[in-house]
Amino acid sequence: MYNPINNAWTAQFGSAIGKNSLYKIDLMALTHEIDFSTSGADLPNFVTYNNDYLFKYLINCEGLILDGCTSLTTETTISGNSVNQFDFSNMDKLKKFHA
Repeated sequence: MYNPINNAWTAQFGSAIGKNSLYKIDLMALTHEIDFSTSGADLPNFVTYNNDYLFKYLINCEGLILDGCTSLTTETTISGNSVNQFDFSNMDKLKKFHA
């Protein structure tokens, strides 16, 4: 998930974000569209390293592109519970969605 997020960060802020410097607050700062299609079939889910789901923190993101992400499933396990990783309820700013 890092590369698409880094690409969106670079487009928005003009420089790359360090792989070891990506925090929840950074995700919340992103407003630009994130294109996950570059990861395609290599992206199995949107579970973060702390077993949470990515979309919980992209509250200001205005667009998502998931074209070609054929390995994604609608269900995954987070913290021992089967949950829907496509929960967009925190993404109030989401205007564009391609899947």
